Amino acid sequence: MNKNINEKILIIYLPTGSGHLSNAKALKAEFVRQGYSDVKLYDPISPFSALGKFLMGTGYMIASQKIPMIWNLIYRGDESRLGCCLTHLIGLVFSFYGMLKICREYKPTRIVCTHAIPVYAVKYCAKKYRIPVSIVITDPFDPPRVWWDGHTFDLFCYSKEAGHWLEQHGVPARRIHAYNLLVQGKYFTPMKQDQIAAFMFNEGFDPEKPLVLMVGGGDGLPKAIKIFRRLVISKKDFQLAVICGRDIDTYNILTLLSIAYEKKRTIRIYGFVSTVYELMNSAHIVIIKAGPSVIAEALALKKPMLIASSLPGQEWPNIHWVTKHQLGFYCYKPSLVKKRVEELLQDPIKYDRLKQKLKQYDFKNTLPTMAGDILTINRVMH
Repeated sequence: MNKNINEKILIIYLPTGSGHLSNAKALKAEFVRQGYSDVKLYDPISPFSALGKFLMGTGYMIASQKIPMIWNLIYRGDESRLGCCLTHLIGLVFSFYGMLKICREYKPTRIVCTHAIPVYAVKYCAKKYRIPVSIVITDPFDPPRVWWDGHTFDLFCYSKEAGHWLEQHGVPARRIHAYNLLVQGKYFTPMKQDQIAAFMFNEGFDPEKPLVLMVGGGDGLPKAIKIFRRLVISKKDFQLAVICGRDIDTYNILTLLSIAYEKKRTIRIYGFVSTVYELMNSAHIVIIKAGPSVIAEALALKKPMLIASSLPGQEWPNIHWVTKHQLGFYCYKPSLVKKRVEELLQDPIKYDRLKQKLKQYDFKNTLPTMAGDILTINRVMH
């Protein structure tokens, strides 16, 4: 048994998109799998500040999905020293009380922080209570300055590219630990064909027909309505599933729109579901946003992916990485999504070529290694 099995591990996250929570949950599940039962997920802002909760939740969603120009300005600002300092100070104001409270009451022996905004409050508590801290960088390729500036914690990143990027920007190599994109371990174990067929039958799909899945994470897929309108008029014979997540407006609109086409093709509109793994296993093609979590899920299951939207600035490197390795296509407008879907469905050679690229790419589950390495960091730094 591990001699540190009685550790109390505190994982910090913020509700700025479902990807951060997904990563935090994956880390918690892995720590528990390795025998560490006392692991706590914690948001140090939302329970204590109505304004902070709005900014991190609704404000983030409005800026990133409804007014992308604003989000691009915010993200680019975090690449400068002044913008980085401002972001950290705002985070300190909103997260300071929550961090002090949890450190006094829970008394963690280790902190794993998956968000850059509360890092100053984390830094204060780490120094005050002498707690080792690890920062898990969730921007997988070109992380902005806000992740590494203003502290000396060890940095755990999702790619060798991110590791090189950090070194080029002056971060000492001893602080950098590089792995693969983070994804729950179950995605590396695909469902068997009979399991897929049974699931599809229960959901009302025909297991013999291709299924096209639109999924963008817990917050839904931007441009989903426009893409849906294009796909449902396609003459190709395929089934369509859309996961809207928490985007209730899109869910309601697509539910109404699907009624007019339900006699022509099988369509299922989902809200926030717990069957993303099963639906992605069942899919012939997945249409996604450029978030690292959903890219990692598609890559682990070797599913041809069409990236249909992204957060300006922040997720552009993700698109570049996918297309550079020929693991999928970037379709910046709905008409291109429809064109690519039809091409892949009517041309088995092109589809098989893409599947082969996905199978050949050496994408391993490094989550157990990352979790194990985090537990070896005992330096109390700030």
